[in-house]
Amino acid sequence: MLGDFVPLGEFLDGFRRMKNVTLLGIGPVSTNTVVAALLTAAERDFPLFLIASRNQVDREELGGGYLSGWDQQGFVDGVRKLTGIHGCPRAVYFCRDHGGPWQRDMELDGKIAHDEAMELCRTSFLADLQAGFDLLHIDPTKNPFLEKGEKGMNTVIRDTADLIAWLEKERKSRALPEVVYEVGTEDIRGGLTPPGRFRDFLTVLKKKLQAESLPMPDFIVGQTGTLVKLDGNYGVFNPGTARELADIARENGCFLKEHNADYLDGETLKMHPFLGISSANAAPEFGVAETKSLLRLSHEASPGKDFRGTLTELVFSENRWRKWLPENLKNVPSHDFRKDPALTGRIVSSCGHYYLDRPEILQLKEKIFQEVSGKDVPDPEKEVMDSIRESILRYVNAFNLTDLNRRKIT
Repeated sequence: MLGDFVPLGEFLDGFRRMKNVTLLGIGPVSTNTVVAALLTAAERDFPLFLIASRNQVDREELGGGYLSGWDQQGFVDGVRKLTGIHGCPRAVYFCRDHGGPWQRDMELDGKIAHDEAMELCRTSFLADLQAGFDLLHIDPTKNPFLEKGEKGMNTVIRDTADLIAWLEKERKSRALPEVVYEVGTEDIRGGLTPPGRFRDFLTVLKKKLQAESLPMPDFIVGQTGTLVKLDGNYGVFNPGTARELADIARENGCFLKEHNADYLDGETLKMHPFLGISSANAAPEFGVAETKSLLRLSHEASPGKDFRGTLTELVFSENRWRKWLPENLKNVPSHDFRKDPALTGRIVSSCGHYYLDRPEILQLKEKIFQEVSGKDVPDPEKEVMDSIRESILRYVNAFNLTDLNRRKIT
């Protein structure tokens, strides 16, 4: 962690006594998103949880990450450097989001064998530990060979427990600090999303961990009905299910974590603390806010056409964007998307954040800023940053996070 607050485990011990607050996990989808999160957390004095996926931050030999090319240690060091420039919130916690086998797109697309996938994720997790991550999400549910029903659930439980056991052994042998664990998934492929299955999973996992003297997870992910696709939430948030999952988690000594909170309306977000949703993750929304802001500015400058063209070609040069398509668009050929300017624009807006730290994009962005600065746009860099911060503040305000650090201390 960074800052002068308390270790995450100690913070959560106190957080259990609080009511009507939902913590926010912010996905570091770009360097600017990290800066916006640091500035907002410092200004509003709440603990900042940076939740990096393996596609965002990972070891170079595992494929690296699209966030500034940072591996785990680079991520921690990079954030530390940014705090030296922009100021440090009282608490910054580094978190692994969806750590585990097949969690990199290339591993899932290649349907690599179970043992290989587990070995690769152990390599990644070890780097998390050594870099000083505070929270590790253990998620083996993307297994492309997973059977349905109870057999599949038992496989997930086995792999989850095995990874926690391995991590605890490695952590202790290296005399590293304790970490907080998160388990479960919002992905229906994991087979854990219905409340009944959710309860069974947590009950069986708890017994297995206790039998092996392993720590219980503090967070379990549950499916509240959210589903992010392109630049919107295509799910239907279910407050009744959310409350039921929160009760089950609490009965087992855990906090309910919601993923895919992006784009939910303000009134729905305000319900979260009172439904017992202890934490919620959001990420794509912040990248979309930044990308749309940059695209708006690009229309005010002569290098803007090159910026839009380069970003579009980068997005369509890979298949990352396909996983964000709604079901009715998944089988449409790429060239058909390119024929529809509106649809192409939505895809670029939704997936442009993967490429915002690329050198060619940074160079074009700088040229745009230089041209528009002081003319129609007094401070283009601030305009982009404010667009991200405005998006983050939707959650800060709805989740009752302002001055949470001070409330915890006093």
